[in-house]
Amino acid sequence: MVVAPGVRIPTVVESLAERVGFAAQKLAGVELSQVRVHVVGVGRG
Repeated sequence: MVVAPGVRIPTVVESLAERVGFAAQKLAGVELSQVRVHVVGVGRG
């Protein structure tokens, strides 16, 4: 995922983790206790 400059990465990570957990529950019927998101780099555009 690439985010625009000025976007708060922790906010994006939190939202992404929530959406992945929701999708796992809705699509597969699996409740995840934890979703890990690893940021591997930050670009400058």
